[in-house]
Amino acid sequence: MRKGLFILVIILAIGTAGLFAGPYDEIYTLSLPYQYQSLTVDGSSATNGAHAFDIQLTTSPVNFTMEAGLGADWEYAAYDGTNFLWFDTSGTRVRVGSSGISALATGNASYRNYGFQLEGLDAYISASGFASANLDIGFSPVSSSFITTLSPEVGFGVGRVYGIQNTREIINTLEHFNLPVTVETVKAVAELDYTRGERFNTYTNDYSEILTGYWKEKAELLGIGDKALELYLVGNSQEYAFEKARWSGLRYGWTTYIEARPWFFYSSNSTSDPEFMLDIAIAGEYATLLNNDTLYVRGYADLIPGITTSGTQFFTFKTNLDALARYFFADPRMYAEGTVSIDINSAAAKVFDLDVTAELDYMINPNFTAFAGAQILNTFGTIAVYAGGEMRLF
Repeated sequence: MRKGLFILVIILAIGTAGLFAGPYDEIYTLSLPYQYQSLTVDGSSATNGAHAFDIQLTTSPVNFTMEAGLGADWEYAAYDGTNFLWFDTSGTRVRVGSSGISALATGNASYRNYGFQLEGLDAYISASGFASANLDIGFSPVSSSFITTLSPEVGFGVGRVYGIQNTREIINTLEHFNLPVTVETVKAVAELDYTRGERFNTYTNDYSEILTGYWKEKAELLGIGDKALELYLVGNSQEYAFEKARWSGLRYGWTTYIEARPWFFYSSNSTSDPEFMLDIAIAGEYATLLNNDTLYVRGYADLIPGITTSGTQFFTFKTNLDALARYFFADPRMYAEGTVSIDINSAAAKVFDLDVTAELDYMINPNFTAFAGAQILNTFGTIAVYAGGEMRLF
């Protein structure tokens, strides 16, 4: 019965969204394959992080130091329409010098497979995590330390949420150049933008060729092939920048999922035992545009029971409820946003926290923008109103 009720709620939510379907719904859920990778190696000496090799001699007092170090940043991303895989090793480095040896290995990874079904609904499995290991060996005095952190996550969910800011930027670009906004044009440009990661990470001796080719092709798809330069610089327009800001961070779709989130920390410098934590997160998110794309709403909720070996509380419980609404005025150029956030954390000094915010942003003209808002923070611990803006006089 519970499973049936769960499915019914989801179906009702999807059906309700359908009553308010906007003109670009099929673009918001566009998902195309891509792949790219890059490897960069640079200097990472302890004396000067930009140097691969550094020798210093001081005469007063006499002192000699030598350092050598290299850092490596490898990023790989691939999506085939079903499977998504991403790796990143930013921050990995090795240093050798007259004072000692140090090595830091870091890595972020994420995998998601969308090729599953549950009761006729799209489902997915996910795995991600962060790992780091830091080894330091000192020569004078002789010392050593080892620190490691592991935080993997594995989960299963149904539904899918998409980032749609890029789609809205395409629509804003068409409107900025007084071009007709059609689903076909938006889709064609969105398909090109899906290749950005692959294009911009291509190994080349002249990066300007990649940029030139991309912006020329985008201008052609938009129907302004003779204005590639204006398109490249459109972000400098005050009106365009305001439009971009008010559509920032938008998401679309729904999902509910469960994740296991273990966390482990060990330091040889500490006299205490290694720290371990395990959270089980049950969460859901719903985001959509309503009323012909003039009203954006998003809701998120999670329940996270857990255990931890650090602190005085072995069993923990956390929950977070977030709600956001943003209304877009067509004329005047203005948008209003309200948020409500409720956090409950049994291990925190303040178990319950409530924050409520509201803000109105208004572009009176391209050289005059204003904003005003109100906040209730820290469960009525702080109540504030504010206003400001920027106006260029001459």
